[in-house]
Amino acid sequence: MPLLTLAVPSLAMTAACAVLFDVIPGLRSRGGLVIWFFVWPTIFLTIPIGLSHTGVGGFSAFDPPGGESFVKMIERSLPGVSSQSISLGLEVFDTPARRLLWDGFLITPGFVGARLLTFVWASLLLVGSQPPFDRFDPARQRPFSRFGRKAAPSTAKNGAGFEPAQATTVSWSQVQHDAAITPVLDGGERLWRKLILPGHHPDASAGYVTRGGELFTGLYTALWYVMMQGLPGTDSAGVGGTSLPAVSLSFIYLLACLTLTVVAALVERRRCRRSC
Repeated sequence: MPLLTLAVPSLAMTAACAVLFDVIPGLRSRGGLVIWFFVWPTIFLTIPIGLSHTGVGGFSAFDPPGGESFVKMIERSLPGVSSQSISLGLEVFDTPARRLLWDGFLITPGFVGARLLTFVWASLLLVGSQPPFDRFDPARQRPFSRFGRKAAPSTAKNGAGFEPAQATTVSWSQVQHDAAITPVLDGGERLWRKLILPGHHPDASAGYVTRGGELFTGLYTALWYVMMQGLPGTDSAGVGGTSLPAVSLSFIYLLACLTLTVVAALVERRRCRRSC
């Protein structure tokens, strides 16, 4: 039950956002990926925290991931413990943390109602995606639709002018080689290792990203890898043995990654416009 109430509404909201970004011009391209990088913290973090004391039964009225609702349920299940916040993940303490016996939380009507509200917000996004969505209606020739573009007139009639396709045999070893991960740049220049992941993670320091020759794809993949793995290793002595404070270096590191990704996206967009 907790998995259904937390995961399913969150997946519905994420799917609705994906549909909205796919049908709106300017958001379906790689630039939309960069915009989404800034939008998702607002939707899934900032707004839920700001509305944490509104809504149904004291739960947040807008909480797609369910994080705020989950925290409140934990706090209510431990009435004898006073806490200002709950953190999930790696935490560093000066003294050993005190362990608590937790039997889980009970699903309340207020919690269920707050989670059902997420389906309402997802439905509103889907309704907003309907006007520009005309993939299955070619008659609607809207200038902002990529699905309503007129196809080039065909000169062939009744199959004339078409030649039978020729099958080509490709060895599996060649397919494996082409699909393998390779450096972003040729000549042994490991851009990822030098700019994105400066040796803080042994598995990622080799400097490889998915093959394809697109700088933006490599940077974006590297940036998301950093966010999923966490910023450079943080301990009580600082970051990476340096004298810089953990927060300052992490912020500079993240800002550099974002800047490189945005610049690479603009360069890639310009290159695509010239080649198309």
